[in-house]
Amino acid sequence: MCLEGPNHPPIDYVVDDYQHGMIDRRAFLARATALLGLAAASVLVEACSPPPTTAPAVPTTAPASAPKAVAPTTAPAAATSAPAAAPTRAPATAPATGPAGTPGASAPAIPPYGTVTADNPDVIAKAVTFPGEGGVTLMGYLAQPKTGTGPFPAIIVLHENRGLTPHEQDLARRYARAGFVALAIDELSRQGGADKFATPQEKSAAIGKVKDDEVIADVNSAVKYLKAMDVVKNSKVGMTGECWGGMQTMLAAVRLPDLAATVPYYGIAPMNLDEVKNMNGAMLALYGGTDQRVNATAPGLEAKLKEYNKTYEMKFYDGAGHAFNNDTGPNFNAAAAQDAWPRAVAWFNKYLRS
Repeated sequence: MCLEGPNHPPIDYVVDDYQHGMIDRRAFLARATALLGLAAASVLVEACSPPPTTAPAVPTTAPASAPKAVAPTTAPAAATSAPAAAPTRAPATAPATGPAGTPGASAPAIPPYGTVTADNPDVIAKAVTFPGEGGVTLMGYLAQPKTGTGPFPAIIVLHENRGLTPHEQDLARRYARAGFVALAIDELSRQGGADKFATPQEKSAAIGKVKDDEVIADVNSAVKYLKAMDVVKNSKVGMTGECWGGMQTMLAAVRLPDLAATVPYYGIAPMNLDEVKNMNGAMLALYGGTDQRVNATAPGLEAKLKEYNKTYEMKFYDGAGHAFNNDTGPNFNAAAAQDAWPRAVAWFNKYLRS
C-alpha cells in the first residue's frame, strides 16, 4: 500500500513500511493492532504481501522473447506460488499504429534488463536543479543518451515513499540507454532533499507531508524543464513511478494534459475517478498479483478508463507483490520485473516517438 498524502490515515504508513521491508511481520501486527484492534489488524496482515526473506539476484539479460498477451479478464488473477504472467487487459481504444507494445520503426532496440551504472559509456548522467512553481528550487537526476543527435522523447521518473534514491537514479540511466532523456525528481526538495534524512523511516515520514498538489506542480515544472532542453525540445514527455510514485504518476496522468504516456507500477488509483475523463495520454498500469490493497483500486479505475474511452492496458503478475520492480529491496521479483521492463520501454516507444 502506498501513501495518499498528508491526509492519509496512519495505518497506511505502517502498511507501506511493512511492504518495503522496513518492519517485520511481528512489528507490523503490533503497530496495526494499536491503530485498528487485533481482529482488523490480523485481517490486514493477511491482505498484505509479506516481504520474502531474501531478495533474488538481479538478472542482467532480457527475456528471450516478448511476452504474449492472453484473453482479457475482469479481475486480477489469483496469486500462485510461482511467478507467472497474469492476463493483460486490452486497451479500451485501438492503438494508433501497430499492435500494443510494438516499438515504432524509428525506435532503438530495447536494451537488456539490468542495472546501468553511472559510468556506463552509453549515457550521460548528473544531479541537477530546476525551477519549480512559487520560487521553489527542485532537485533531480538527469540522464540522457550519449550518442545520437536527438531530439529524444523524455520520461519523468518518480520515486517510492523514500525520496530520490540510487534505485531511481539507476532507472533514469536505464531509460537513457533505451534512447530517452530521463529526469528523476526528488519530491523531498522542499524539505532539503532525500539526502538530508538519515533513515528510510525518516524519509517515509517526510513524504507523508508532501501534498498531491505540490507533486503535480513539480511534475508540470519538470515537463517545462525537459521541453526547454535542446535534446528534448518539441518532443513528447512520459512518466513512470513506483509505489507512491506510481500513485502520483496516475494522478499526473489525469491532471496534466502534456503527458503523452504513463507507466505506473503498483499505484493506487486517483481518489476522484471522474478525473480520468481528462487523461490525454496512454496508460500501461503494472501490478503485483498479490498486492491486494493496491489491486482493489484497479477495477474502478478500469471502469472509468473504459467509460471515457481511454487508451490503456493493465498487467498483473501472479506471485509478485508490492514493490516487485525494486531490485534493491526485499520484494523484488525477477520474473515480473524482467517481463515488465520491455513492456514499459515498448509502451513509451510507441506513444512518445510517434
